[in-house]
Amino acid sequence: MDNHSGISRRAAVGRLGAIALGVTATGCAPQLIVGRALYPESISLDPDTVTRMLAAFVAVVIPEPAAAGAVVHRFADPVLRFTDYRSALAADLMRRAQQCADTDRFDRLPAAQRAAIVQEGLDGGAVSAKLYGGAVFLARIVFYCGLWNERGACDFIGFEGAYAFSGYEAVTWPEPERFLPVAITADGNPA
Repeated sequence: MDNHSGISRRAAVGRLGAIALGVTATGCAPQLIVGRALYPESISLDPDTVTRMLAAFVAVVIPEPAAAGAVVHRFADPVLRFTDYRSALAADLMRRAQQCADTDRFDRLPAAQRAAIVQEGLDGGAVSAKLYGGAVFLARIVFYCGLWNERGACDFIGFEGAYAFSGYEAVTWPEPERFLPVAITADGNPA
């Protein structure tokens, strides 16, 4: 006697397909909402404008503004998963600059006005706060971890990057007898 109380294979595959479609749609929804619906002008921005706006943004949120250009290049790294939001952030910065100073050139505003615009974006609604918060977090991670530097270092915090042997003097104590216990026997074996 063969009793099948479950669903058929065809129905199970259909439900799994619907679940996969739902997961895919919700995974793409934030990018579509942010990129196209909220910031339609982001589609028409050229890459140079986006880079300039983001470099001015990064110069506000990291302690060494001179490194902003190198940090911004990592925003386009697909591994860091911010590539799709770069133009939306640039469009929002331009929009806020237009409201604040009657110019859409966020990168030409004084540092105090740029900082005020960034703070306004962080304090904004749900989408704005997530967009700005994610960008600030990413910029600081890239800066402090040295991902922007060729040698992987961050001189600001004294991080030298990957280990490089710099002689025995750097890895030994000048007077090891001061810090190490005294040996019981000359050869280290019990008598």
